[in-house]
Amino acid sequence: MLRDAGWRVCAPHERDLQPDPTAVRASHPTRNGLILYLLHVDRDLSGLVVAGDASADPEELLAEAGRLAAPVAAQQQRRVWQGRPLPFRYGSNGHVWAFLNAFDAEHLDGTSAADAPQGGARSRHVFAPARPATLARWKRNAVQHPETPSLRARLRRLPGVHLDPHRQLYDAQRRAIQGLEESLAADRPRSLIQMATGAGKTYTVVQASHRLLKHAGAHRVLFLVDRYNLGEQAYLEYRGFQPPGAKKPLHEDFPLKHLSGGASGLADSDKIVITTVQRLWCTLTGRTPPVPGSEEASGFEGAGTAGLGRQKPEVSYSPLPPDAFDFIRHRRVPSLDLRRLAAGAGVF
Repeated sequence: MLRDAGWRVCAPHERDLQPDPTAVRASHPTRNGLILYLLHVDRDLSGLVVAGDASADPEELLAEAGRLAAPVAAQQQRRVWQGRPLPFRYGSNGHVWAFLNAFDAEHLDGTSAADAPQGGARSRHVFAPARPATLARWKRNAVQHPETPSLRARLRRLPGVHLDPHRQLYDAQRRAIQGLEESLAADRPRSLIQMATGAGKTYTVVQASHRLLKHAGAHRVLFLVDRYNLGEQAYLEYRGFQPPGAKKPLHEDFPLKHLSGGASGLADSDKIVITTVQRLWCTLTGRTPPVPGSEEASGFEGAGTAGLGRQKPEVSYSPLPPDAFDFIRHRRVPSLDLRRLAAGAGVF
């Protein structure tokens, strides 16, 4: 699974043979049966995986990773990033991965954040380890924002003003954005916005997306629908939005992508992605979707999620890995298990 995510797994004596991101395999210093993988990105030791057999509890393995984070860093002072305990920690039994980002509750220098959740950073289960490029991005963001080095830390400090000089928000829209951000700041990553037809749900989400991208530093937002025409509506709403105080529309600062083809076609610069659940399903399972605009596509994307089948398909790491999106906004697709993609902060 580490190799699938892009890591070169190697033994300690092979570490310096190549500059690629590496997961250096080592035995646990005191416990037989546990294996350590030391995650090096940009030649810095930045993370740690503690792996056990299939019967091991991932949370217990993660706790062991937390216990080893400081001793391992002390043993490898010349290699460790920022000279601090390793912040990116995993525990895995080969089937389930538990993950914890220490920066959710700490500053870059390792001191505790005053507004950190009670009990410290919260672990969560993920479908696979993050890609090396993702860890490299997390590291860059941490250096740029030493007081709020993670996405979840920045969510606790979003500015409290929701202004729109071109189209005043309704009270319901304002309350929805405030409620969503309070939920995310409290480390509750799943939120429900329930508004009447015509109350401006899409515009509310456009406003919320802008705030998450600009003020929380989110990497990418997915807007997921079950009918193609709803995606078209969302695309036009995003295209027509000019943020408060900005001199150009949102999509010029945060590129907008309408995902309609069979391949993902995502660039790292794409920040807002719109697609139907049907095409996303095809992308994740390696199936070829109908040509957009064809009669087959009309039936495929016009009948809700009924055509997706009842059996859970096999999903590969590529072409959309679990860390592709920080936030997923979905509409009318309650039957879809979005945890496969929700590696970031939230689903709403």
